[in-house]
Amino acid sequence: MKKAWFTTGELIAVAGLPGTRQGLCDRARREKWERRRLKGRQGRGLEFAFHSLPATVQQALTATHMHDEAAVWTTEPVIANAGGTSLEAWIAVYHQFSPLEREKVIRLVMREGIGHFLTRLDINE
Repeated sequence: MKKAWFTTGELIAVAGLPGTRQGLCDRARREKWERRRLKGRQGRGLEFAFHSLPATVQQALTATHMHDEAAVWTTEPVIANAGGTSLEAWIAVYHQFSPLEREKVIRLVMREGIGHFLTRLDINE
């Protein structure tokens, strides 16, 4: 894995981590993950060193994150590790998308609305 630092947004709900920034930062503080301020940003943005994360999180990131600029992604489901809420499950699904897939889904929903998106997925209530 080439990437050595991960933001709180990239770590939310990965491999059973908390589904909120506050929960994630609390756990990082308790477990003494190596952290640093985000470069070039104002505010309190943090990123955490890959090597200081729990082993299960390192494995999940290795399996689901880009290995290089060519965007190699896994197709293994991560819902089992998503936690208990629908939001945590959606976050886990979102993190499985490649950057291009994320952009396409967001553009579709913004352009055509969530109703059309659900119709395309054949989800009817």
